[in-house]
Amino acid sequence: MRQNPAYLLITINHISVQTSLWLALFAVIIAIFLIREIVQLLRGIYRIPANIQHVFQRRKVSALQKLTEEGLCAFVEAYWEKSESHLYKAGKKSCRPFFYYMGAAQAAFEQKDIQSANAYWEKAREIVQPSEQLALEIAQIRWQLVLNNYQQALTQLQTLQTTYPKHPFVLNGLKETYLALGNWQELHELLPILEDIESDKMVHKQLEQRVLVALLDEAGRSKSLEALEQCWQKLSKKWRKNTALVERYAHYLIEQNQYEKTEDVLKKAIQLEKNAKFLMQYTQVSSEDPVKQLARAEIWLKEDPENAGLLFCVGSLCARHRLWGKAKTYLELSIKYDTANNPDVYLLLGNVLEALHDRQAALDCYKVGLEEQRNKTAI
Repeated sequence: MRQNPAYLLITINHISVQTSLWLALFAVIIAIFLIREIVQLLRGIYRIPANIQHVFQRRKVSALQKLTEEGLCAFVEAYWEKSESHLYKAGKKSCRPFFYYMGAAQAAFEQKDIQSANAYWEKAREIVQPSEQLALEIAQIRWQLVLNNYQQALTQLQTLQTTYPKHPFVLNGLKETYLALGNWQELHELLPILEDIESDKMVHKQLEQRVLVALLDEAGRSKSLEALEQCWQKLSKKWRKNTALVERYAHYLIEQNQYEKTEDVLKKAIQLEKNAKFLMQYTQVSSEDPVKQLARAEIWLKEDPENAGLLFCVGSLCARHRLWGKAKTYLELSIKYDTANNPDVYLLLGNVLEALHDRQAALDCYKVGLEEQRNKTAI
């Protein structure tokens, strides 16, 4: 090509341009480069508004993130006023402000500013999405529980239970509400479901015992023997051996003068556990065969001769039969082994000593008994 350099001829109408091939190629390359740069420049000019918008958007996101972080940090640190302000401002800047308004509402609620909390809650309710509805309901119910508006909370919880029957918050909320309102039957029906979510089985057992005692109390206070019996018969065999339940059942049987049934219940209970309350109740039973009742108590005493409760029980039965000497011996032994300083023992011993015409000793016993009774009342 050095020896024979080519040329390029371009003719347009009457205009002709002639140049060497190399120069033409160089001009084409320069033209392509210039066109490319011009296109890039035009594209950049076209993108200027979008870039400006992107810068502002990035600043907005940065400001939102800062407000959110500061609001949440204040929330965790219990700076409620600061948290409320920051979360509300963040909510106004966010495209999805629901949880910001909920956080601001909670912060206002912690400050006892119920009016502001309700205002934020209303804002959240206006924009709530179906996936956020449960969170909104739970927040409102939690506030109702804190404010002790149990009846309103119960209505909402029962509505939620139809949709979310196994939700832990709903179940625990119902438990708290039933306990506060004393709805023992409803709580008893809820117990099997609560057992599935309760991690501590001992806590659940204590709750179940509390519910059953309350149901037994309701039946006992009704003064209806039929209601009391129905409640007792509904209990499982395991619970009919429970100390607290047996004690309550025997108490209401004694109130209704059902001594034969009471004696039968207490005999079985004392065979399993020589509980002081059972023994005290046994002394209150007017047995159809008092001699046999005393003999049975003395047999129990032979099995556990240093049991203060048993000694008091036998002493009480002896005093009822006017066996003053035996009663005095048993009651004095009861005082010897009694670590709880039961005032009833001293008062009964005073009666026995008075029957034996030892008035000074009787007065001393009355005095000690009254002091012990006063001490227990003070505690």
